[in-house]
Amino acid sequence: MLNHLDCLEFYKIKESLLSYALTDRGKEMVEKLEPFSEVNSLKDALDELEEAYAFFIKYKRPPLSYSLNLDPLLDVVKKGGSLTINEFDRILNDIKMVKKIVDFMKEKVETFPLLKTYIDSFSDLGKLEDKISKIISTRLTIYDDASPILGKIRQRIKSSENKIKKTTERLMETYQDLTTGSNITLRDGHYVLPIKVSDKYNVPGIIHDISASGQTVFIEPSEIVALNNELLSLFNEERMEIARLLALLSREVAKEEVPLRINNIKIGELDFLFAKASYGEHIDGYVASISNKQEISLINARHPLIEPHKVVANTFEFSEDMRLIIISGPNAGGKTVVLKTIGLLVLMNQMGLMLPVSKKPILGFFNNIYADIGDAQSLSDNLSTFSGHMQKVSFILDNATPKDLILLDELGTGTDPKEGEALAFSVCHHLLKIGVLSVVSSHYSALKTFASSNKGAVNASMLFDEKALVPLYKFRQGLPGKSYGLVVAERYGIKKELIDYAKESILGQKHLSVDELLSELSNQISENEKLKDVLKVQENKLNLELRKQAKLNEELTNVKNTISSQVQEKVAERIEEVEQELSLLIKKAHEDNLKPHEIIALREKAGALQEEKVVETPPFSGQIGDYATVKGLGISGEVIEIKGQNVRIRTEGGRIINAKLNHLLAVEKDDVVRKKPKTSPVILTPKLEQSVPQEINLIGQRVEEALANLRSYLDKALLKHYKSVRIIHGFGSGALRSAVHNYLKTLSFVDNYHLAGPTDGGGGATIVNFK
Repeated sequence: MLNHLDCLEFYKIKESLLSYALTDRGKEMVEKLEPFSEVNSLKDALDELEEAYAFFIKYKRPPLSYSLNLDPLLDVVKKGGSLTINEFDRILNDIKMVKKIVDFMKEKVETFPLLKTYIDSFSDLGKLEDKISKIISTRLTIYDDASPILGKIRQRIKSSENKIKKTTERLMETYQDLTTGSNITLRDGHYVLPIKVSDKYNVPGIIHDISASGQTVFIEPSEIVALNNELLSLFNEERMEIARLLALLSREVAKEEVPLRINNIKIGELDFLFAKASYGEHIDGYVASISNKQEISLINARHPLIEPHKVVANTFEFSEDMRLIIISGPNAGGKTVVLKTIGLLVLMNQMGLMLPVSKKPILGFFNNIYADIGDAQSLSDNLSTFSGHMQKVSFILDNATPKDLILLDELGTGTDPKEGEALAFSVCHHLLKIGVLSVVSSHYSALKTFASSNKGAVNASMLFDEKALVPLYKFRQGLPGKSYGLVVAERYGIKKELIDYAKESILGQKHLSVDELLSELSNQISENEKLKDVLKVQENKLNLELRKQAKLNEELTNVKNTISSQVQEKVAERIEEVEQELSLLIKKAHEDNLKPHEIIALREKAGALQEEKVVETPPFSGQIGDYATVKGLGISGEVIEIKGQNVRIRTEGGRIINAKLNHLLAVEKDDVVRKKPKTSPVILTPKLEQSVPQEINLIGQRVEEALANLRSYLDKALLKHYKSVRIIHGFGSGALRSAVHNYLKTLSFVDNYHLAGPTDGGGGATIVNFK
């Protein structure tokens, strides 16, 4: 694939990505970055990247730093060799880095399952760290107490150095008239005196060196030769002991060779992953969703190599039904940039990178990307521009399949225009026939006509400001474009009479009429787009008014509910009074010896009180799901079934009651829930979870499984009296997010929900606020 893609300049993307990699292995992975050859591997890589990006936005990058590839060092110890002090420092650096990474991420990755696998794969090598740190200091020296033998040797070295120093100082005084300075120096590990060359025979000893000027000789006096030799011998013993200690330490490293190597690899992989996430933030990108169709959806795509303040964003939406897109328009109008943008973004996606777009992109998986963009002239191969293009096009046609993507710039140019147009027509016909997604830029009218009259082919163009006579670099799908060759030529100084002659004599009236029709059609479409913009503004205003109205309705409902609650409270108070009066009447009826007319009067009063008791409660006329109470029984609950006059009610305790429809009175749900029984109730306290997180991760779950887990989690969150929670559903295809949102709409205890902010997962998470 890559042999044909140098024109897309992906190597510059690598250079940018390299600046975010900190470790040797991370940089090596960037350098070796190639398109995935298998779709599932690509999906796995993009899932990891999406999770890493969400972690990066929320917590920033893990504490990764410079780490060498330890393979060469571990190969040495594996074969029984010894490492140097500096090499042990590299081993120690990796061990300490793993500790820092795990400490930083271990609690945070509970909601990031793919990142958690990295943390779980790290080995704790604290014991090896202790062994190295007891021998090698932070200044990369060996401690005196690294072994008893080394400690004794260094004590003897110190004693010997003191003895030599005192002897040398005494000799400096003895020969002070013969020296050229007052400083004792070292030559090849020997203490020497700086003696004038004229007096070199007056100081018995060994000459070790002569100064650059030739005026001074450096003599080791005979009196300290033996002392110097003794010191050199001690230094040799020290080196041997240090070598022994490093060899022992190397054997300890060899015991942990496998976990050290795995840790080193995982550090590199984690570095590579967060380098991609960091680059994704730099380009303000999105991770693509991989479609099982050969389609492209890139909304407001930006070329990542063009400076942000200069780049023009364009939208490319090529469905599976569109197999051939012919782009026409003015010279220097942006056709080549469009081809490079499409090709580079598809290639970046198949490398497992984020894309610079404004909305989650949708891309098919392409087995190969073939591109012929720019000048194909080759002096070394004795190829003209046309020959070079034909060589590439020939290779593409021989190898293209329906699973590939083809990008061809100015197909058929560089030769006789008629022959070039005929050749371009034939190539496009072949590409459409085999069904490979192809994007071709061209000025040829025959290709514009072909695209407008063949199923699966689509015209597109680059916009041009006819008033200012400048290209707009905006891609428009569905309409061919004019080349504006004569307009641009006139702008750059070609005389008007020459332009007029070209119009009349060379191009011909028929061709001009086609361009005029295109221009008129383009103007009409531009007007329609302006109208669409106006309608969009009006739609936004209408939506704003509707939201205001909805808010007013909500406030009105709240006021009504408040008034209703106050009325219900007064009704409840009156009912209680009536019940007390009824109780007194019943008591009086039992205690007093009433006469018949008194009993009749008492019955009439009790009946009046009963009527007063229920007058404020309307009869039930609702439907399944509403709440009602049974006259005379005082039992309330939710109506779960209505068949003619027969009704079934489920009480708050879960019992099912059968009743007649004309025996029901309408009540509010809240009244049923708040209603207190007259007898002492049995209070059941639900068992609360000891620890309920304020977020749930549904990534990787099927919709049915995810909703079941979400349902259980929300119950627990309500029992914890949380005000809000976060639901992590990821970006994916959007199916899981839609299912979660549809489910939330059905929940009465949910006040509102919205997509999370940039620091809480963005479009990959939803914040839910409870009532």
